[in-house]
Amino acid sequence: IACTIFGTVLVVLVGYRFRQKVAHQFLDRFEVGVVLGFLTSIFWAVNTFAVSRGMKGLTPHVANSVRMAIALVLCPGIGFILTRKWQGGIPLRRLKPFSWAFVLEAYGGSFFFMYGFAHTPLAIASALSSLAPVIAVPVAWIRREEPISAWKALGVCLAVSGAVLLVVS
Repeated sequence: IACTIFGTVLVVLVGYRFRQKVAHQFLDRFEVGVVLGFLTSIFWAVNTFAVSRGMKGLTPHVANSVRMAIALVLCPGIGFILTRKWQGGIPLRRLKPFSWAFVLEAYGGSFFFMYGFAHTPLAIASALSSLAPVIAVPVAWIRREEPISAWKALGVCLAVSGAVLLVVS
């Protein structure tokens, strides 16, 4: 678990150098990013526990609907608290070309996520779920949206190796 966490932290912290500037100065500070990252980890741990325990006896579709409904309230609310501005939504004309991806993720990715958490030991499920930012890095390299970094590559290798060790042990 430590190897996976350290690798993920390495990927995220090395990525700080390549981040885009944000409009709100408070959110642009490194320390604030680390605190928000830590809070995200806490929310993710609560999500992991809730899904693994709360989904028992529910279909993945019902459990995922509840989870997404909570996210629809939490995400804009937290955004408003942090920026003191109502962000509104993304206009439908911008979302329409990507609607297939939202449907695929909602009914594919989230279904497997919910099913996996309900049928996997909590330690393994949480370590595997933490790989999301790590797996995004090679995709960004392939799309040439992020520079290749030896430190980030090391972080990806550590995180994936930790997850593999956890699953096979």
